[in-house]
Amino acid sequence: MGVKETRRTGKRAGCIGYLEKSYGERKSAGAKSHNTGAFISEVSTAVAKGDLTRTIRVEAKGEVEALKDTINQMITNLKETTLRNQEQDWLKSNLAKFTQMLQGQRDLNSVTRRILSELAQVVTAHYGAFYIFKQEEETQDVKLKLVAAYGYREDKHVMQEFSIGEGLVGQCAFEKRKNSSLECSA
Repeated sequence: MGVKETRRTGKRAGCIGYLEKSYGERKSAGAKSHNTGAFISEVSTAVAKGDLTRTIRVEAKGEVEALKDTINQMITNLKETTLRNQEQDWLKSNLAKFTQMLQGQRDLNSVTRRILSELAQVVTAHYGAFYIFKQEEETQDVKLKLVAAYGYREDKHVMQEFSIGEGLVGQCAFEKRKNSSLECSA
């Protein structure tokens, strides 16, 4: 994609952007074309060096507008890809850490305490509780029984069991989802 020169004016076709916001003054049409290209080049160089906070904000038409829009879309795509990659790296490294930590562990109480202790640090949680499903032998009712807790004082009452659908813990089990936004009083 090249920028054409017009025969009559000698100015670049499609470059009518102005940079009043960036430079504080209005430039002539020829200067606008040059400054628009310089600004696009400046932003592209910053992005190439890893600065994904920049975008091109100039008024342009034709090929320059298409170039500006394409580069801005590229920046948006790079931001999203970088974020996804960071999240995947975080997940993989923590999963490997937990796998190594739990290798050879057989005791349920020990495993749940270790998981809560490590997980609380990873997600900067102040409180946590690990409930498992237990079926009552006499009534065949399924309950959620507390196996381990993190960050609770012994003098505070921590619910030892919930029925499915009871309280926030039971509701999460009923809906088969996690709830990471519990507000707990210490």
